[in-house]
Amino acid sequence: MEILRRIAAFITEMDFAVLSALSPEGPWISLMSYLPGSDGLTVCLAMSTGSYKAKLIRENPNVALLIDNRCRHDDPGRVTALSMHGTAGHVTDPAERGKIVADFQRHRPHLDAFLGRPDTGIVRVTPRSFQLFDGVDRGEFIKHGEAGWHHA
Repeated sequence: MEILRRIAAFITEMDFAVLSALSPEGPWISLMSYLPGSDGLTVCLAMSTGSYKAKLIRENPNVALLIDNRCRHDDPGRVTALSMHGTAGHVTDPAERGKIVADFQRHRPHLDAFLGRPDTGIVRVTPRSFQLFDGVDRGEFIKHGEAGWHHA
């Protein structure tokens, strides 16, 4: 599916996302550096295991991410924005966590000190839907269901 290739390329190209988790009072947002997962569609986040956002994810794994390239364009009509709704889960397997941390250190060296802390955890967001906008009026929405990805 061509749209999935475009989404994976966009996720790989960018490196910051706005994470939205659900708190008892409503959405809680945080700017996050991320790494694309091996499939190009999942996203890995590093965060303190004791942080408020980590607590919210443990209590309710339904999250949203916004990834855009507005910082690269002077013309707002040329901005590409990707909304991702998915399920977040803390990576608990030490070997898997170690591999993701090593990837983070290689690709996001500015996080090296943070990644070396014993209280830094890794969260993987598995997508359930994407909405991709090119400019203000060209968008596509796809969902993952029993039969795989489809336009909704």
